[in-house]
Amino acid sequence: MNGKKYFIGAWGCLFMCSRGKFGSFSKVQASGQVLASERGQGTMEYLVIIAIVVVLSLVVVGVVITQTQSGANVSSTASEIGSKTGLISVTSASLNSQTGHYFLGIKNNDSDAIMVISVLVGSDSNLFAQSLSMTSEKVFKVFTRSGCTEGQKVSANVTISYTTINGLTKTQVLNNLGIDCENVNVDAAKLADYNTSNVGVSDVTAPSIALSSPDENAPIDYADSNVSFVFSFTDASSVSDCNLYIDNVLVDENNSLMVNEELITLDGNLASFGEGDHYWDVNCSDAFGNIGSATDWNINYTIPYVSQFRNVYFGTNSSVREKISICDNVVVGLNAGVVKNITESGIYVGVPAKKIK
Repeated sequence: MNGKKYFIGAWGCLFMCSRGKFGSFSKVQASGQVLASERGQGTMEYLVIIAIVVVLSLVVVGVVITQTQSGANVSSTASEIGSKTGLISVTSASLNSQTGHYFLGIKNNDSDAIMVISVLVGSDSNLFAQSLSMTSEKVFKVFTRSGCTEGQKVSANVTISYTTINGLTKTQVLNNLGIDCENVNVDAAKLADYNTSNVGVSDVTAPSIALSSPDENAPIDYADSNVSFVFSFTDASSVSDCNLYIDNVLVDENNSLMVNEELITLDGNLASFGEGDHYWDVNCSDAFGNIGSATDWNINYTIPYVSQFRNVYFGTNSSVREKISICDNVVVGLNAGVVKNITESGIYVGVPAKKIK
């Protein structure tokens, strides 16, 4: 519109100049001489030429401005259409700082239902069987071993594949999607359903666990009773939950993301289990809820024996069974045999030794 205004205004000026409206320049001749009015007419012709140049310049400027504004409007409109007509959109994107799994909120913007069949984040993907009705959304959990620090911002290319009600398979790609690293927790009811109909789609095999140390039937003779139990595992998916059991009692656990085939250590204290044979075992759960356990290994815990008898007197041929505790101020008589702990002061005779005084 600006270009048209410049164009009409300039041509109006040119018309008025050609009609001699800029002052009175009527031709007057006297004695065959050209009067000052003819010189004025020559000046007028120069003005007309200048006016034409100005008109052409304004027309060009008006056209350029109009086209520039039109182009900007087209670009803006195209951008708006692109964001509003996408069949699906990602409403949230997180990478769990503890488990290393991706959580993507995906919404259906179409008027018809769609079925999301796969989500690829970077090089990690999972197959799904999640129907999304119009304007509905679900959180899609993609298993990975990616690590990050809470508060960190990462990015990844995301490809979402889905089928329409007409049976057409389509994909939507989001390049360099911004993802927040945080300790996110999602209600199970909000999570999308996996496609578990194919073994290759969902991991249905439990982790395989190999115990490493202490060895089978190893004697444990530690004064402080603290023992490090070492193991490793292999699994097709990620593992972030391993538990140590001694005699079926949970004594330690690791709930962080762990790596296949790397040695992992959990700690246990045998003091509360007492002397003798005990069994230890480890079980681990993978991302699909499969639980694997190792075969129990036996260990023998021996409490160090320290003889600290004080003011205890033994008669001739008396005996004391190994690792027996006797309190202070005790007399063990002739040929007496102590087979259990003595906790009261006095004189003990016979086999087994009994207190007589």
